[in-house]
Amino acid sequence: MQEHGCKALATLALTNSYPRTIVDAKCISAVIAAMNAHMGHECVQGQGCRALGTLAHNNDIEKAIAAEGGISVVLAAMVAHMGDTDVQERICWALGSIGWSDKTLQKKIKKVGGVVVVEAAIKASGANAGCKSIGQTLLDKLRQV
Repeated sequence: MQEHGCKALATLALTNSYPRTIVDAKCISAVIAAMNAHMGHECVQGQGCRALGTLAHNNDIEKAIAAEGGISVVLAAMVAHMGDTDVQERICWALGSIGWSDKTLQKKIKKVGGVVVVEAAIKASGANAGCKSIGQTLLDKLRQV
């Protein structure tokens, strides 16, 4: 599973009927494995974050993503692709989605260095408006826990 597989899962996750099936089929692990195996490929990272971020809109699934190592792989992608503003925006969005409603996950993101990495992304010279806005919203949320 690479870019196209991650993109397909992200698209399926947008419909209300598929997220649970995606989790049951162990697709979260497949997305994370693809992201880990192709860390240097920005399209895989961007689409993987799109898939994880979309799935994380379900509170139970955001916990499953975190349990599978989703927070770590997203932060690693952020560090690996600091110069790609589109990937950075998707990464900020995915990370924010994974920790949006769960204080425990917010604390975990903060504990593993999420604040430092997101700050670097939004302060980067080429950071786009979406990355800055989404990243700042995430930082504000993380600073409250």
